[in-house]
Amino acid sequence: MREHKEDIIPLTYNFLNKFNERYHENKVISEECLNLLIHYSWPSNVRQLENLIERLVLISDSVILMSDLPEMITENVEQVTQIDLPTSLDKALDETKRILIRKSYQTYKSSRKVAKDLSISQTKASALIREYCEDLMNK
Repeated sequence: MREHKEDIIPLTYNFLNKFNERYHENKVISEECLNLLIHYSWPSNVRQLENLIERLVLISDSVILMSDLPEMITENVEQVTQIDLPTSLDKALDETKRILIRKSYQTYKSSRKVAKDLSISQTKASALIREYCEDLMNK
């Protein structure tokens, strides 16, 4: 994840939605907290972020704040600067969908395999690939 900082916000929102649904919560994450997540030098893979978001959904109040983050993150961040967050939940979800579809398509190169990877129908996978991966299809 260290090389893919642009994926952290969409993945964070994706995991936040997933765990909000699973635990019947409606937690949101503060912009300051997102900034720290982006600037943290992630030593591991996406699963580390997923585990962190699940924990934060379980232990935080209605808004996940910087103070909810473990010390390993708050003490080991790079220089924090302001970032541009999506202006709506729909935009954040669309960006997450775009990243997941593109990564899966780059790996599998088949709508059937993308569908299986993302647990969606092959018809939906085909439509999303056409929408988000046109530049990758011509390579």
